[in-house]
Amino acid sequence: MSGLDNELFLLDNLSLTLGNRFDHSEKYGNHNSPRAYVVYHPHPDWAVRGGVSKGFRAPSLKEGSAGAATESRGRGCGSLRPLGYVTGSCWMAGNPNLMPETSTNKEIGVAFEHDGWEAGLTYFHTDFTDKIEYGPLGQYQGRWWTMLENVDKARTRGWEGTTRVPLGDSVTWRTNATYMLESRNLSTGEDLISSPKLSAFSALDWQINDRLSTELSAQHVGKQRGMGNDFVQSYTTYDLTANLAVTKWLTLNGGVQNLMDKDLRDGSTNFYVPGRAFFAGATTYF
Repeated sequence: MSGLDNELFLLDNLSLTLGNRFDHSEKYGNHNSPRAYVVYHPHPDWAVRGGVSKGFRAPSLKEGSAGAATESRGRGCGSLRPLGYVTGSCWMAGNPNLMPETSTNKEIGVAFEHDGWEAGLTYFHTDFTDKIEYGPLGQYQGRWWTMLENVDKARTRGWEGTTRVPLGDSVTWRTNATYMLESRNLSTGEDLISSPKLSAFSALDWQINDRLSTELSAQHVGKQRGMGNDFVQSYTTYDLTANLAVTKWLTLNGGVQNLMDKDLRDGSTNFYVPGRAFFAGATTYF
């Protein structure tokens, strides 16, 4: 995979970025994914952005191999519900007949930035051809099986918003949220799997001093429709992390994931979300 971008300034406050991504695969050949993006500044604090891009995703080695099998407790298992599946794990089989997924992506949005304050709102619309999606196989030797398959036509569209609010000299509150207006398999009329109506990430960043910083974050996955009339309920988890710059070349980090030890094994969701976990690490710079 390789890419090329070139930014052209048509006016002092108007720029056009042209680009292309080139993918090569022995099985799927060569593919070009061009893109064009325009940015207009009607005022130094405001920007209007829009563009069109092509997308390409070839099946991974595991997805496209007939002998590959992976156990899962994820949303893909929900595709088996019309066949009698209720809960538990399922196995995902590779599919050597998968075709690459292609898409056309369009977006337009507006952004504001002034003295550390930021806000943005973007509308996006994506049309897929041969989208790679889970499909049901059935039960074999006591195990439930799914297999990835191509959806002839699919569409997603919605809104994405971002904010950044300074709460003082050392504390910042930032949020990203996506609201889906549509996420649909156009061949069947069903909603796509794993496409929540609302998803959001929000974090408080505290720069305690020049060497120590912390972050308290929340991740929200909204209610979504599975197969048929099956709904997956929303849930929210919290993480707490810290970073300490010991020297110019060494930073220590650590924290707690799923801080409240949210247990999702009560049937409220088919996503696999680990319980509370502690981690520590170090980063060096050369």
